[in-house]
Order: sequence, then structure tokens, then C-alpha cells
Amino acid sequence: MMTPPLLAMVSGIFTSLTKIIDDLHTSADERAAAQAEIMRLHNQALMLALQLEQQQLAASARLIAAEAGGRSWLQRNWRPITMLSFLALVIADSVGKISIGIGRNLADRGLSDDEISLLFLNDMRLSRQICQQLFVNFDSIAPTRQAALLSMAFNLGAPRLGKFHNMRAAIAADNWRLAAAEALDSKWARQLPARAAEIAGLLRG
Repeated sequence: MMTPPLLAMVSGIFTSLTKIIDDLHTSADERAAAQAEIMRLHNQALMLALQLEQQQLAASARLIAAEAGGRSWLQRNWRPITMLSFLALVIADSVGKISIGIGRNLADRGLSDDEISLLFLNDMRLSRQICQQLFVNFDSIAPTRQAALLSMAFNLGAPRLGKFHNMRAAIAADNWRLAAAEALDSKWARQLPARAAEIAGLLRG
């Protein structure tokens, strides 16, 4: 798995670059063009991270398969036993504290930057899978448009994004102006108008 500190560092670099661009005394068009290029590069870096994650997951799957076919009883069963133990720990946490994962008490301990980065990486991997399922041409479209759709998948999830039937049809027809208009004609856009306008601009290209 890609190390969370590296993901945090990459995100931090691009965030800093965006702030620098915002502070430059240039025209609005020049700032917008620079920000679009930064977003494109950020998205490419994220795609590389996700590809690396997928390779590591495949290697882990091969390891689990090898363990499942092992001769030793302990080798075959240590993972299920461990997961049952973790489940017991989660169930035992019944004092009303908000927890995550294997009984992590968020109220008292919270999450570190590394752990937040790891959660984000997993969420983005899921968002990419959603986009690949809902948009058959996802892997071949422009990186900035991929970033827009990833953001929608991250925010909406598969069930809600799947209901954007007209937008999906427009994307399948390579009609990006119509796709942007359909994205804006939604309850989601009325709830998050600024974010929706930004994403629509990326879809239009």
C-alpha cells in the first residue's frame, strides 16, 4: 500500500501551489489557467497512487490465497480468528463513544494525519471504481474531467451519482457541455452551488 505520509506530502504540495497561484498578482484568466493545470497534475499524481495501491492489493490477495491453501491449520485460519477478535472488541464498546475501525475511540484519541490520508486514499480508490462502473469511457477521458467525476463520486456515492441518468448519457455521447448543464440541474447542485459550478466548469473543459 502507498505510504500515507507520501500521499499527505503530495496533497500538501498541490494545496500550497494553489494558494500561491491565488496570491499572484495576475489576471483572473491566468490564475484560472494555472489552477486548472495544477488540478490536472494533482489528478495524475492521484491516479498513479491509486494504480500503485491496486498493485499492492493484488499482491496481498495472492498472499491470502497462498495462506488459505497452506498445510498448517494456523496458517489457514489466523486471519479469520483475528477478525473475529476485532469484531468482539467493537461490540464490547457500548459506552456511547463514537468509534471507527477496530474500536478506535474518536472522542478521546481521534485520527492522525497519516490515518486521515489512508482513509482518503481508500475513499478515492472506491470513487474511481464507482466512476469506472457508471461511465464506460472513464479511463479514456481528460484528467480534469476525471477529477470532476471523481469529486462527484466521492461526495455522492454510487447510488446517488447513478441517478444522474441524463448527465451519464451526455458523457457517453461525448457531449460535455450538456453533461455540465445536467450536473447543474440537480438537487445536489442546489445544495452545493459553488462546488457544483466548479465541477461543471471542469466538465465543460
